[in-house]
Amino acid sequence: MANQTSFSQRHLTQPHRAISCRGTALLLTLCAWTLFCHASNCRAETEQERGNGLIELLRGASLELVERKTTAPYCKTLLQDLLSGKVQFVEPTVETDDANDPTFGILAHCASGSKHWGHLSEGEQPFADIKDLGDSHYRLYVLTEGSPDSAGYVAVYANVGQGKELYGPVWRVNGYSIIDRRRCVIEGKDLIRSEPGYEERAAIAWWKTRWLVFSLTRTGRRPPYSDHLWASDVSSDKRSADSKREVLGCDWH
Repeated sequence: MANQTSFSQRHLTQPHRAISCRGTALLLTLCAWTLFCHASNCRAETEQERGNGLIELLRGASLELVERKTTAPYCKTLLQDLLSGKVQFVEPTVETDDANDPTFGILAHCASGSKHWGHLSEGEQPFADIKDLGDSHYRLYVLTEGSPDSAGYVAVYANVGQGKELYGPVWRVNGYSIIDRRRCVIEGKDLIRSEPGYEERAAIAWWKTRWLVFSLTRTGRRPPYSDHLWASDVSSDKRSADSKREVLGCDWH
């Protein structure tokens, strides 16, 4: 074996050496870029890419709409538009690991807590601090067409650190939280998890006159998979400040 190695080294031509050097340089460049990304908190995946990944999983899937009391009248059209690329996935206003980022000032008034909460309906939870949602990878989405200061609703994505209690407090889970910033209340949560045999993709989008959170779960290690697609309508015009909002959506299995 030693002779074979020596033979290959002796017969390495100059072009091979050049390729080897270029490969080493490329590797060093990639390593440096990786270190830069970690240092500058860059993220590889955009919301558009998250949405595209969701759509790719849907290719060839057989889905049927589940009729419920809260089923929206536009579900058939929405699914067609999603698959044909007519849904606009919206990038977050900020993406950061810093819970003290000044962009979160839009929620600063919620720190005073209970004076905003009023009566909490079933499924609602109080919101006071961004750290209640998670520890890192925060993404803030302002759900408005106008000034961010006029937004009734925001969505916040957050991760909960590995090894920490996922359900303590109960609203502290990986995923998107929909927050009514006028009342400082979490109205809904979209849990995202990753484990063997389970895959989930989620993304926030603007479609016609509506804000939607898409969530796709796929179970099964091999075909045929079991797919469940949910689109939750979190449009600001669905609720007044003092009345319970019944969230419409579409549920496909």
